[in-house]
Amino acid sequence: MKIVLAVFLFIHGFAHLVGFVVPWKLAKFEDMFYSTKIFYKKLDVGHTGIRIVGILWLFAAMGYFYSVYALFTDVAWGIWFTWIVTFYSFFLSIIGLPDSKFGIAANLTLLIFLFMNMTFGWV
Repeated sequence: MKIVLAVFLFIHGFAHLVGFVVPWKLAKFEDMFYSTKIFYKKLDVGHTGIRIVGILWLFAAMGYFYSVYALFTDVAWGIWFTWIVTFYSFFLSIIGLPDSKFGIAANLTLLIFLFMNMTFGWV
């Protein structure tokens, strides 16, 4: 179960990198276009603002990568850190809607898994 969780966390963290590279214009994706708008494209934060949002996405990616590290090194508070990163990711996914709709589903899946882990001690 630990490996399944680690792979999910790594992929989820990697997906967060898109939220960094697009606002910083480091990469272009067919489904993700550069925009300075957040919250369903209703709030324009400008070029500087969207770069700051991009850095927030980068922090989430790094948080998930650290969660994978903590999982395999049995860091005592690693699971709690994963809870925090997941709530943070959920918040970012709300900001990024509609582009981040799959992130909402991934975060809900992860929160359910973390709750079940807390209840049954899977990891």
